[in-house]
Amino acid sequence: MPHYDWHDWLFRENPMGARMPFNSKITCAHAQH
Repeated sequence: MPHYDWHDWLFRENPMGARMPFNSKITCAHAQH
């Protein structure tokens, strides 16, 4: 069965576009590198 997602960056600017699944400006403060 297909699965569909719709991503909208309404409250934060996304340099890749408003409907892209990821935002390069957003980071996780708790991410371990």
